[in-house]
Amino acid sequence: MSQGKETSLEFQNLIVKLKGEKKSYSEIAKIVKKLGQLCKQSRNYVMRGNVLNKSQCGRPHKLSDRDSRAIVRKVKKNPKISAPKLADKLQQQVERKYIQKLFV
Repeated sequence: MSQGKETSLEFQNLIVKLKGEKKSYSEIAKIVKKLGQLCKQSRNYVMRGNVLNKSQCGRPHKLSDRDSRAIVRKVKKNPKISAPKLADKLQQQVERKYIQKLFV
């Protein structure tokens, strides 16, 4: 599963423009219909002075935290399930060694 999508530059600039027009967060939220993104983007603009997304460093994880917890729950339900069978049950392509790493 993915962590999420980056917010488009036009959307970010719209939030900054509306905030510059002295509109409240609730008024801007009614216009853009994304309250979580609104708070995040305005905070980033105040802290960094721009709306550009920060570049990510390092290699992304093969499994998200959510996927890891799902695997642990499945193993707790059925402790005798093998890693290849568990990998087959997952919706995304995951190698057996990543599942085994969770329990080492």
